[in-house]
Amino acid sequence: MSDADAARDVVADPLAGVADLLRCPVCGGAVEADRRAVRCGAGHAFDRARQGYASLLARPLRFHGDDAKMVGARGAVLESGLYDPLLRAVADAGADVLSGTGAGPGPDGPVAVDLGCGTGTYLAGVLEQAGEPVGARGIGIDASKAAVRAAARAHPRMAALLGDAWAELPMADAAADLIMSVFAPRNASAYHRVLAPGGAVMVVAPEPGHLAELVDGIGLLRVDERKVERLAGALSGFDELRADTVRWAMRPTPDQVAAIVAMGPSARHLDAARVRARIARLPVGQTVTGAVAVRVFRRTPAAPLTAPE
Repeated sequence: MSDADAARDVVADPLAGVADLLRCPVCGGAVEADRRAVRCGAGHAFDRARQGYASLLARPLRFHGDDAKMVGARGAVLESGLYDPLLRAVADAGADVLSGTGAGPGPDGPVAVDLGCGTGTYLAGVLEQAGEPVGARGIGIDASKAAVRAAARAHPRMAALLGDAWAELPMADAAADLIMSVFAPRNASAYHRVLAPGGAVMVVAPEPGHLAELVDGIGLLRVDERKVERLAGALSGFDELRADTVRWAMRPTPDQVAAIVAMGPSARHLDAARVRARIARLPVGQTVTGAVAVRVFRRTPAAPLTAPE
């Protein structure tokens, strides 16, 4: 294969395009990716699914993430336009981080990594908003096969990996300019290792009052009032750079309300028939409140060393 052919193949294959950022989950060695597998020099190989994602796992997942129904519901809600104000806010905040990092690690622009990426929609928005000449690359990691199947086709510069956000990430040190956690678990130890100097972490989480009308009318799980306090504890070693609360009003149809319920954690705890009955009793055309915080953090600068007296 000529150099020109190889370059075209990388452009056409997002996973090959981020292979320089990845590491073997077994031995930590550098890897290469082709259409069939991801391989390291020591001979460890990880097959790729026909949908394009790879499972870079050293051991089986302990938690398999959202099922296909939940992922489908999330995709339907995000495609409906109901969450567009939040999508725009995340895209703007992420693009601001990427555009401020310069070239980023490697020759192909800055890198954004979404841990718990779901359908990949939020990361795709960041990559699109960053645009050219930034030309950012993206890596979406999720424990759900249904999610990474969707994420693998979310954006031409985004690769999808089946992985565990709580485990050691199969990535090189200082590989990411932006790490995203959108309605997902947070792993500060991984952030410290994988984040490049000057990089940032973006955390997107619901505020008290998010979907309040559905919380009251259907019995959805409530947002923990101590969420901000717990977030600060989870991100020790990071300073908050910005905190924007996105508030908007939605008028979902009954089917869209059902999808909002089905895509969230309440779906695991509520009886489906009871949910349908409660949705039928909601006022027609009811306005539903969205309230989500978009926070950006940067690693706390190391304290200067003082000379001994």
